[in-house]
Amino acid sequence: MPILTFALPFARQCDENWPTCTSCAKAGCPCSGPPADSDNESESAMQSGSDGLVACSNDGISGNENIRYMEGHGSSQLLSYFEYPTGSSYACVRFSSPRLHPTTAAERVASRLTAYLERESRFDISLVDYFRLLPARLGSSAALRDAVAYFCKGWSDTENASPSKCSIDPQPYGKALRSLQRALRDDEERLATETLAAVSVMYRAEVLFGGQPSLQSVTHAQGIYSLMKAKGPPNLNDDLDVCLAFEHQISVTNYLLYQDGDNLYTQQHWKDTLVQVSYDNTEISPALIDHYFFSLQIGGWPEVIRQVKYLTEEIIDPTERAFSALFLWEHFENHKMI
Repeated sequence: MPILTFALPFARQCDENWPTCTSCAKAGCPCSGPPADSDNESESAMQSGSDGLVACSNDGISGNENIRYMEGHGSSQLLSYFEYPTGSSYACVRFSSPRLHPTTAAERVASRLTAYLERESRFDISLVDYFRLLPARLGSSAALRDAVAYFCKGWSDTENASPSKCSIDPQPYGKALRSLQRALRDDEERLATETLAAVSVMYRAEVLFGGQPSLQSVTHAQGIYSLMKAKGPPNLNDDLDVCLAFEHQISVTNYLLYQDGDNLYTQQHWKDTLVQVSYDNTEISPALIDHYFFSLQIGGWPEVIRQVKYLTEEIIDPTERAFSALFLWEHFENHKMI
């Protein structure tokens, strides 16, 4: 971001009521009387570094002057401040370049998400790695754009609602669902990373803002699992795809605790891909990588839990129960080799 540094004179209106002019009285400084040709003198003084120009630190600026000058410039930084004996004042200020005004729907949603991520909240969604990668991808997917807009609306409503109240607005939620359905029907967008990210954002919104667990959150978790299974291992050249793969370890594992399915993270082609991600990867936190290697040790637990639940059912035939117990024992033996 380019930085502009320049000096601005303090405009001090004078009613020429010397030696008690109003501007000097309000500024709390002694009146020097009718000024000389201060423009030429101050310019030559600043260029030559004469003793006629007094440099002051930030602490030397009076409160009224500082507030009056800095008002309306929240992104500015006061570098130095100078006072001329005749009453003129100069300041060296650094201004940040203004942000471009968003013009498209994707830019407006990206700007809103960025603003939410930069400020504090009662939950820190900025800890989710893939969220900081979303603003740059909104322009390439209407499904992702509408999903993020729905998430931001839920965030805004949650800040004004009680913690136990559901903050899901049906209007943006319905719009996000329709956009997602269109993406899933499109051959090019169905398995795109942005489509998986859209489902992920909607799942995250349902978990954070939906109050009690609902059927929608289970449906979105099923969608995440189905898309990841159809897509295959992530593309290591796509930071968003890699982040999504690591972030969904918990959601996929929780889904498999209640539904039948193979744990993708323990399959060989997934392991061969994910273990290539080193600790030097700036987009993946080391904690998620540690969690993945730990998950390899417990990857068979969802299947074990389902089998244990099945064995405790009373309607099972004793012979079938015995075969199921034998299968479970073999699973434990195989699990030791993971």
